[in-house]
Amino acid sequence: MTQIQIEAASLAKAFASIKSIPDKKSTIPILAMCVVEAGNGRMTLTASNMEIQSTVVADCDGVLKPICVPAYLLEAGGRLAGKTVTIEVKDKDVIVKAGRARYSGQWMPAQDYPDMGGEFDAEGEIEAGALATIIKATTPAVWIHDDRQYLQGVCIEIEDGHLVATATDGHRVHNCRVEARGLSLPAQLIVPPQTCAEVLRLCSAASPIRVRASTRMIEFSTERERLVSKLIAGTFPDWRRIIPAPSGTSITTDVGEALTAMERVIRVFEDGGVQLTGARGRTGSGIRLTEDGDWLAISAPVGAEDAIAATFEGDVGFRGVSGKYLRDALAVAKDRGWETICLDAPDATSPIRCFNPSDPLFTATVMPFWVGGAQ
Repeated sequence: MTQIQIEAASLAKAFASIKSIPDKKSTIPILAMCVVEAGNGRMTLTASNMEIQSTVVADCDGVLKPICVPAYLLEAGGRLAGKTVTIEVKDKDVIVKAGRARYSGQWMPAQDYPDMGGEFDAEGEIEAGALATIIKATTPAVWIHDDRQYLQGVCIEIEDGHLVATATDGHRVHNCRVEARGLSLPAQLIVPPQTCAEVLRLCSAASPIRVRASTRMIEFSTERERLVSKLIAGTFPDWRRIIPAPSGTSITTDVGEALTAMERVIRVFEDGGVQLTGARGRTGSGIRLTEDGDWLAISAPVGAEDAIAATFEGDVGFRGVSGKYLRDALAVAKDRGWETICLDAPDATSPIRCFNPSDPLFTATVMPFWVGGAQ
């Protein structure tokens, strides 16, 4: 048989799982295609861009030997809501049709498609919620520029029965850990950001997540989906040396109020079109935090100033910090359910440790930022 039938909703759901993988701009035509194979009541859909590969299973009728189908045909078929879609092969063409709708294109042999199979040295399982938690907490700190490739991902490792995830762009560090006694890894691994995004989607659909890894590849899978990715080569910085110990000089304030006030000040700052130059020429939304009695004054050099209630330990005076980086840390804290946050730094030239004693599993560290004489 050279055709299969599948409900449009099932095809749309399956394609949604892999649609971000095919590279539409690639100069290699086959990378803009997906491998379709069917038999025993199941259709297997695979997409790859040679860095990451995703495979998903959906229910169908019929049998189809593996072929490469243009991704846009599968997407069009999934949009035929409420209909049964037929995928048929005739000579060199593959036809996707339902009712009077008919879309066609050329197929290619599946044996020409890149395969990211490989051997793995370690494996185990982790709850989807736990895996999603550490990805959400750390990805805001990933380096997003083209240089320093070893910072362009989330570093994961096993320590004392916990899966530890860390990301840094050189100006901040987000570190999070969750219990993972059923999981092992062969070494410290750096997971690319696109893979992290795909894993988050995978975590929303099923639990637990099975993980297999080597020093070059990592695989995440459920009963109906499998994700394989290359890892980033390089040595991740020793983040343990960057995160400072509590100094006893700190600001404690409400997370929600701090985040709201920070967003107000940053909005005015950004709308004012001002860019400050900090240490080593970096630019950003510099914010000054100043102790003012029982209030924490939050200000920017564009006529923006706000204040929230806070308690202080030691001689805080003022601190200069990137508003964007602190806002990201506050957003993670709020997502984790923190009511208060402690901002700890011995002086204005030291990194700021953002933490909550009741939740030692997440810590953010933000480097100081020159703001109007603050440093």
